Amino acid sequence: MDSLPEAHGDRFVVPDAITLEQLEDTKRGVCALLPYGVKYENWYPPIVLSYASGRRTNRKGVADDCDGSGPGVMYAKGLMEFLHERGLQCFSGLQVPPGVDWETFMLRLTGENGKREKPKVLIIILTAGLYQSKPCLKEIDTAIKHEVELLPVRFEDKLPGKIDQWTNLKGQEWEMRKFRVQEKLNALNNIPNPGTVLNRANSLQDIVAAIEKHLPAPASPATSTPTPQPPLPKPPGGPSEGPRFPVGSRVYVDQGHGQESLSYVATHNAAKSAYDQGHRAETREAIRAEMREAIRAEMREAIRAEMREAIREETAAKSLAEMGEDSAKRWEKTYRAEMAARKTAKVEAEAEEIEEAESAAMNAGEAVQMAKENLKKAEDRFRKAEEERKRREEAAKRRREEEERRKTEEERRRREEEEKSLQAERAAQEAAEKMATKKAAEAEAEAIKQAELAARNSGEGAAAVQKAKEKAAQQAKKDAAEEAVKFRKEASTVIEDAKAKKKAEAEEAAKTLSDVESMINALENDADLEQAVEAAGGVKSLIDMAVKHSDSALVQAQFAGVLRDLCISDDIAIEIANAGGTDALIEAARI
Repeated sequence: MDSLPEAHGDRFVVPDAITLEQLEDTKRGVCALLPYGVKYENWYPPIVLSYASGRRTNRKGVADDCDGSGPGVMYAKGLMEFLHERGLQCFSGLQVPPGVDWETFMLRLTGENGKREKPKVLIIILTAGLYQSKPCLKEIDTAIKHEVELLPVRFEDKLPGKIDQWTNLKGQEWEMRKFRVQEKLNALNNIPNPGTVLNRANSLQDIVAAIEKHLPAPASPATSTPTPQPPLPKPPGGPSEGPRFPVGSRVYVDQGHGQESLSYVATHNAAKSAYDQGHRAETREAIRAEMREAIRAEMREAIRAEMREAIREETAAKSLAEMGEDSAKRWEKTYRAEMAARKTAKVEAEAEEIEEAESAAMNAGEAVQMAKENLKKAEDRFRKAEEERKRREEAAKRRREEEERRKTEEERRRREEEEKSLQAERAAQEAAEKMATKKAAEAEAEAIKQAELAARNSGEGAAAVQKAKEKAAQQAKKDAAEEAVKFRKEASTVIEDAKAKKKAEAEEAAKTLSDVESMINALENDADLEQAVEAAGGVKSLIDMAVKHSDSALVQAQFAGVLRDLCISDDIAIEIANAGGTDALIEAARI
């Protein structure tokens, strides 16, 4: 650790490794700060400290801190001693006695749930360990709920950011606590700012000044208890006379730079007419002396009250003896009635207090029950939202898978259609070629026959006949070729028209099926589903569409989606049976 400012002395020195003996000595020293005669269960000071021990473990070449210890313990001890020396009473978890539940710490933040005065300030010792401490988060959140002022005091430079704070705590309750604490704590300026207590010499004075803003102003020395003693006569040849305060008096001490703090008189130097604060032990002794005097005064007042009651009873007995019997009975009756009335009033007051306490407890129980119900409702809403989210993700996944299957099937059927179309075109061409060849042969034979007949009738020779045959054959071939081209064009036109018509019909059928499927997916009850199917022409019409366009990949893909949702309604199931049953559906799907 770097050297501390000289003004801090050895308050915040942290050993290399804190042993169990050192931890126990620290706790005993802090417990000794309690006022003399005050028990732990009655100790509710206006200032409370929250710290995390920040135990150091697994350090190379250095021993671990003992369980329950760490630098935070030393920081808390040093700060508590500093505040105590300045008359500021404070409390921390170091003062919880052995064997006592730690939860009693929370009573100091709530004022024992309203039975006592709650603290004015919660000092939060900022270290890295604080942001991993479950108890610290609970303490700060409780202080926020009970409107206790927060005073963050920084002891370490490297503190985690918002997203790295209390990451070890899970669950909705702790998330809500973390949200409230971060929203409040992160909005406050740290003391000191910038720097830390360990490197800023005036940081402790800044802490005292910040605390005193939230505490009620103490009485001035002239009116505080005990009352300052009158000036003593000036000793011969001694210093000038001045007011003298008894040891243990609460007085203001000038800290320099115009700052004052409340402290106690430990000793008085008559020669110098000066007052010294002395050591902490002397200060504690002065406090104990003051408390002993207060206890004696209280006991004296109780004794006086008992004596006054005894005198009243003795006076009443003498009066009864002096009165006549009748007067004495009347007086006694009146006295008993008055005492009974007082007792009744007291019982009624106690009963009213008990009723109010029961009512408060009942209201608190109802509030707790309501909070539990609200928490349960919130958990139910969260669970339903999570289930809905999962359902939507699964539905989206199914839709994607189905879309992939549809695309694959559509591509397969498209290739099949192209293959069928090519086969049809080749068949048409082959038919046209055969027809053209046949007609050419017939035309050639007819031309040759006519040429022979013409040659014989004209009396020409064999050469002329042969020449006429060849000419007729060439003309027949030319005419056959032209006829074949014309036939192929007509066949291609017919094929294209048939393909376009079939494609248009398939697209129309696919659109109808797509509309039906979209309506089925968007509907929420059977009545609307039946209306959608009826609007499309009924189940039989849907099956006929699939059968008629068995060679259309688009129609078959849409029909597969409709087929998946057709049996949602009982009425539609009956209609499926009337339309041919599941066999018809299966057969349509197989095509």
